[in-house]
Amino acid sequence: MREITRETNFSEQKAMISAVSGAGVDNFYEKITEILSKTFSNTVFSLKSEDGKALSWLYSHGEVITREDIEALVKVEVRLSPVNLTRFVKTFGYEPV
Repeated sequence: MREITRETNFSEQKAMISAVSGAGVDNFYEKITEILSKTFSNTVFSLKSEDGKALSWLYSHGEVITREDIEALVKVEVRLSPVNLTRFVKTFGYEPV
């Protein structure tokens, strides 16, 4: 058990979880989030203020960092995975600013 613990301490992509007590689950989720978030990027879009569908999509598929309503536009900085960035651009026709 000591060897497993030592090896886990020196590896960024390993996490120990107890099937009996559930110990280590929080650490497991943190590691998954850390690994996945390395591929995400912050992107800025200027959306038409009446395009609620596009704005809603960004809120449900990404992490909205900032939002600024400017007259007829909504400027949004959002953190998206590469796949969702491509989907958004193809679906709604907005290009990053």
